[in-house]
Amino acid sequence: MTPYFDYELTAMPTSLFKDNFMRKSVKSQLAQSLEKNVQFSGENPQAMHVLDCGAPIHKVKWQKKVTYKDIAVQYVNYVRTRYRDCCIVFDGYGQGPTIKDHEHQRRIGKTCADIQLSENIMANSDQQTFLSNEKNKSQFIALLNRCLEADGQILHNSAGDADTLIVETALLFPRQEREVKVVADDTHVLILLMYHWNANMADIYFHSEVKRSKKGLKVWKVQDLVNKAGKVVTSHLLFIHAWSGCDTTSATYGHGKTSL
Repeated sequence: MTPYFDYELTAMPTSLFKDNFMRKSVKSQLAQSLEKNVQFSGENPQAMHVLDCGAPIHKVKWQKKVTYKDIAVQYVNYVRTRYRDCCIVFDGYGQGPTIKDHEHQRRIGKTCADIQLSENIMANSDQQTFLSNEKNKSQFIALLNRCLEADGQILHNSAGDADTLIVETALLFPRQEREVKVVADDTHVLILLMYHWNANMADIYFHSEVKRSKKGLKVWKVQDLVNKAGKVVTSHLLFIHAWSGCDTTSATYGHGKTSL
């Protein structure tokens, strides 16, 4: 019997699961390690912007006592005033299961009933509560798409999670010798950009609006991050990120993002 006690004899091994969910890693630890001691890059006003619209959906604070159309116009103004040439990428919210269902369930806090959304309905729901319902969120993104298209913006809609599409879209421009700045808050996007970068491309910049300092917003040139990490680390980044835990894989108890 003794050898059997070398294994976790549970339905869900506690080294990989906690409270019936996959163990969650601190993804930002890996990004912080890669960015450490790398100097910020200056802004290039001529660069193309590729915007992950997942973060602004929550970041732009909704006005009170206005319609959903008015709120969509808020987002249009937000994009227009901050980004000159811009390509906007949206997540998709289908009805079927996804590889991120565990993470989506973990994030659910407040809940909201389904709302039949139209442009002229007053937005009486709390913003975060409304967006916690994926059906409501999907309807609002459809409205936002129409408003952004009417404003002349370039849009890409993913069938599911947008991280891969953001990177695919961003890489089109440096391959055509145009610099690009990717505006995203997700470590997944940074990892993919570093992994796929090569010296034959024009400059790629990574801009995370949540990482503020006394000097202002932080913008890194992806080439500088790759040079600092080195070829060996960069070539193994996808494995490191997945093995140490991300939105689709469980973290391992006692092993952080930078322990490899």
